[in-house]
Amino acid sequence: MHYFNLKFWAPFLAVMGFSLFAGLMIAEQAQYGVIKLIVGVVMVLFFFTSARWWWVLIPAAFASGTVLWFGFKLYLHEVFLLMSILPLIFAIALNKNGMMEKRRPLLLMVKLLVAYLLIHMGWSLFWARLSGEGGFGNILRAYFGFMWGVGFVFLFHLVGKTEFSKMAFYLLYGTLIFRMGMTLLTYFFPAFNYIPVINLILPGSAQSTDDLRLSGAGAACCALCAFSFTRNSFVRAINFGIAIFSVGALLMGGGRVAVVSFLVFPLLFAWVNRLWIWFAGFFAMTVALLAFLNVSPRAIDTLEPRMQRTLSILVFDSTHGDIMGTEGSDVWHSELRRIALERWLSSPWTFLFGNRIKKFDSSSYPQSGNSDINFQLALNQAADLGAYESGWFTVIATAGFCGILLVAGVLVLLIRKIYPIIRKEGVRSPALAFCFLGFYYMIIWVVFGWAAGGFPTNELVLSIVGLYTFGESAKQRGLVERVVEKQAPAIFAHPIGVH
Repeated sequence: MHYFNLKFWAPFLAVMGFSLFAGLMIAEQAQYGVIKLIVGVVMVLFFFTSARWWWVLIPAAFASGTVLWFGFKLYLHEVFLLMSILPLIFAIALNKNGMMEKRRPLLLMVKLLVAYLLIHMGWSLFWARLSGEGGFGNILRAYFGFMWGVGFVFLFHLVGKTEFSKMAFYLLYGTLIFRMGMTLLTYFFPAFNYIPVINLILPGSAQSTDDLRLSGAGAACCALCAFSFTRNSFVRAINFGIAIFSVGALLMGGGRVAVVSFLVFPLLFAWVNRLWIWFAGFFAMTVALLAFLNVSPRAIDTLEPRMQRTLSILVFDSTHGDIMGTEGSDVWHSELRRIALERWLSSPWTFLFGNRIKKFDSSSYPQSGNSDINFQLALNQAADLGAYESGWFTVIATAGFCGILLVAGVLVLLIRKIYPIIRKEGVRSPALAFCFLGFYYMIIWVVFGWAAGGFPTNELVLSIVGLYTFGESAKQRGLVERVVEKQAPAIFAHPIGVH
């Protein structure tokens, strides 16, 4: 009779009911039914289990570059961030003390930046309504692209559990390898890879190697970090091999700013880890590469065209750069920077507070089967959306002097906090890897933000995760050491076996 109880029959009947439902779904809708079932199960599991590890998937989702398309883009990391809110609300309501982290107040600069962006978004929406332009979805889409990072930081400060940082790092690392692999696979075997029903577009579906600019560089960075803190020699060799392969993939990406930015990484990596022989070697290799390419610039003509484009930035002879087909890209970016400055300096108001985001006009871009496009119209449309393809000019033109002041303040504070840590500790753990990656990307934003990038979101996310994880692990180590010190006299007061 012990079988006739609720603990047995409730799960049994639930599983039987779900099995029947799943069988009918698959029978009627085939693969579409399977996808719906998997998505449904994942969402239910996420809702009931993610209260403590909600943030783990977000850095990896951002690194994946995947989007859901429903006539408009939904980035996967933004979806996960929004999905996290409901389970967090329920978990806090049920166990507030267990969920809320006892931490020092969030940096004032971060709070001011969040408040400023929210006010700026309200201003854009208000004027869109007042002028009858509409496009509220486009405006919210653009601002969420700016704000998801600071929103993550705010949530992580309140309820982020740092014990999952190791899992988060390896998910980030694995996702970048997957993204790089999918891009290469699709390039050599063209296909449009997506998951129907949820319209999830997988990396590399553009059938271009452009995606390798981010995935190749990111995978190489994570591989070197994993190489640094891994102790197993075989695993270290694998990580180093992945780093070398990823650099080759990066060269295929055609990204000129990407390759120059990456040249900073091994030098910075060797510096913070006090690997002086590595530092001298990397520096000598960089100088030798620059010297060779400028003494014999035609040497790169024998390479694959995308590699030619990548390395063209290292050739100082401007006439040789024309052969690489980069003129159009150069004009596009220089014109965007010019428009950004014009709009920023157009009035005292825009100088202080920037320009509002406006409605997206699809007529500014070529439609299917129509290659006609007005270049100036497309430039103005990109500027209206705050898509200046430059970190500095995106912030200056969109958020004005107040915005760049707040962003610079946050970055300077984080850099000042992280540098002493990584300089002393090196990259010896996933927490320090997050710190180092955040520090590296912030330096790249500061140095190369005039040429590429956007609002510094990923930089903030990686830095905060690393700082909080390292701080709390160091605090725990300090407590353990103090306990051991207090117990030491009692432990060693008598010889072993003497009571």
